Amino acid sequence: MDEQYRDLLLGLILLILIVDTIAIFSLVSGTALQTSSSKTVPVAEATAPVPSVTPTSPQAVSTTPPPVKTTVPAPTPVPARAGYVNIYSLQDRELETSLEPILFNLVRPPLIIYFSVTPQNITDMKYFEYKTLDTEHHDSVNITRPYENAAFSISVTDNDTGKVVAEDGFGKEYGLQSPKTLEVKERGNYTIRAAGKYINLSLSIEVPIERNIP
Repeated sequence: MDEQYRDLLLGLILLILIVDTIAIFSLVSGTALQTSSSKTVPVAEATAPVPSVTPTSPQAVSTTPPPVKTTVPAPTPVPARAGYVNIYSLQDRELETSLEPILFNLVRPPLIIYFSVTPQNITDMKYFEYKTLDTEHHDSVNITRPYENAAFSISVTDNDTGKVVAEDGFGKEYGLQSPKTLEVKERGNYTIRAAGKYINLSLSIEVPIERNIP
């Protein structure tokens, strides 16, 4: 009878061990599956495409071609007054360089220089491009104006001292006034020099007839 209880007890213990073993195995397997299924899979970040920008052409284009000079006549030089004589005179002459020096021994002053300068004109061509709705336009406008590089200068030098006793001109530091008068009020042996470019020039130089002209 004791042997029957002992065998029954051993069977019960063995059954408990088997059940525990199965439970432990199930627990370990479940944990492994959970760990495997919880792994983080990298996900590529989606980058929004950058929209392309098509450059647009300027609405207006302005170009200036090489200037074309046009000639405008200058006023007639002032005629010599009563008792005076012109020792030099020219009218409406296109000037692109210097004149020949003028030498004169002034015995009886004054020596009076009248000059009138007209700058030559240039024509600028301005081009415009623009668009209205679906139509493109290409236009040009001609603008005529005095040439900014037009210039003239005249000076009177005392040949004995080398000193410039009078000078004036047109353009640059002389301004844009025209006509003008230049006067020498002292007797002396003088050289008159004149030079200019891109201008039309009218010029007269007068002195008293008495004692200056034989």
